[in-house]
Amino acid sequence: MMKTQTGGYPHTKVASNEQAIPGRNPLTNNRLIDLTDYYNSALNDNIHHKPGNTLSDLPSGIQEFDKISFDVRGVIQLAGNRSAEITTLVYPENVSGIPVDLKGSAIHFLHASAWNIDAEKMQIGEYRMNYSDGQSTSFPLVYRENIWDWWGNLSEIDQASAWRGKNERTTSVGQHIRLFHLSWENPFPEKTILSVDLISNCKGPGPMIIAITVSE
Repeated sequence: MMKTQTGGYPHTKVASNEQAIPGRNPLTNNRLIDLTDYYNSALNDNIHHKPGNTLSDLPSGIQEFDKISFDVRGVIQLAGNRSAEITTLVYPENVSGIPVDLKGSAIHFLHASAWNIDAEKMQIGEYRMNYSDGQSTSFPLVYRENIWDWWGNLSEIDQASAWRGKNERTTSVGQHIRLFHLSWENPFPEKTILSVDLISNCKGPGPMIIAITVSE
């Protein structure tokens, strides 16, 4: 389920992928969470309505980053504080109820953020895990601590990035694109995680999620 950002900006439309999302390999391990129904951008789309601003350089399908396998096929972009104004696209404030139905020691997110701001560390959202006993627990997304902008420049230290690439738009301004791996240790590994919620607080950059994997 998606809760869509509101804001009353004229000439906006709900963001959705323009290019087709590749089908999921039927042999994919169920620990690589299926995000097919939640993507709102394809890797080869002009992301955020910006020509040449794609993730087509990112290898798709089952890929390994930081020794973790991910199912890489699209992007879930959440709203930021000015995303509708900047892009004329309306992104969801949250995507909730993504099915997991697994026990696991950790959950891994391949992600970044969009619409960089000058602020230092600030919470921009959270990831929430919902358990089979009705309880839930959340992990805060803190900008410039465990999530960074997907555009980077040579003056920034990128040792935390799980992947780096380029696109036509970043190359034209001497920058690059990048994704990060956030590993969240599950405090209740004995419980079944029924679902995960992806939440933006719309106070700064918007989280963008590429893939989610649950470790045994």
